[in-house]
Amino acid sequence: MIDRTLMICGFLSLIGIVILLVVTQLWMGILVLLLCGGAFAHQLLLKAGHRLNAFDLILPLSGLVLGIIILISLLGTILLGKQLLSVSEQLELLVRSLFLMAALLVWCAPLLLQKKAAPTLLGIVCVLLLISESTGLHLLLQS
Repeated sequence: MIDRTLMICGFLSLIGIVILLVVTQLWMGILVLLLCGGAFAHQLLLKAGHRLNAFDLILPLSGLVLGIIILISLLGTILLGKQLLSVSEQLELLVRSLFLMAALLVWCAPLLLQKKAAPTLLGIVCVLLLISESTGLHLLLQS
């Protein structure tokens, strides 16, 4: 039951990111879509019981690279932004970055601990990514 719920949350996060990409038409939306899609694909592969162990290494590492690129672009938004961000907007970007870093840490935890990843773990990653991207949605819509 929990696995189905987390798979539905992952699918809904992908739908939300596609809507974000269509509405804002920003290149960062493509990176976020790839990040969430990689997490959801990894979850589906684990649920299917795949035997391709290379994906257990490739998908988290590619997600880590995409996450770092997104964090650098968020930092660029803060530092190079034409308009000054208010304290509440800075706090929202900080919360967004923290949720993104938490999702990346949870996704890479099985690699660091040398354990097998579980589909439930990837469902949690999808939910954290959904929270991260929905936090800063209105900031992207303003620019």
